[in-house]
Amino acid sequence: MKTIYMTMCIVLITILPLHAQATFEKIAVKKGFPNPGYKYGEVFLSLPAIAPVLKKNEQAYKLIKPAKTNYSLANFFGYLGIGMAMAPLYSLFPPPNTQLREDNGKLVWSFVGLGLGTFAVAIPLRIKAHKQAARAVEVYNAGLEGQLYKQQPFEWRVGTTNNGIGLLITY
Repeated sequence: MKTIYMTMCIVLITILPLHAQATFEKIAVKKGFPNPGYKYGEVFLSLPAIAPVLKKNEQAYKLIKPAKTNYSLANFFGYLGIGMAMAPLYSLFPPPNTQLREDNGKLVWSFVGLGLGTFAVAIPLRIKAHKQAARAVEVYNAGLEGQLYKQQPFEWRVGTTNNGIGLLITY
């Protein structure tokens, strides 16, 4: 009989919409070069990591989407440019990479210049992405002023893992 009561208590606790007092924390933007930081509570987040936090505010989430795109493009062009600039320099060390050298053994400096130019494209993209993210954080923080905790609806999901079937309850 004791186990039945205990089971009923556990089921009721997990099913009833119990909510504690919730405080919304603002996101602080830490200025810096080349990567400004974003502090949420006690955790420092990167630009892509603040998007799930900003999902609570639709307007801020719409502003963070292009920032994430620009950030991804900046990373792509930056790494591509560094790789292109370093590839001919690799041929200085044995074994020689003959494809990145001219016939007389000199480096192909045009490839290095092309790589540095590609890297230079990444810098304004990264700056633009962080400006857009700062604007989204500003909108998010402004939306928190005087906001009370809104009760979120229950969400039930059934999923499978290597260990079996599980039930995820979000409230």
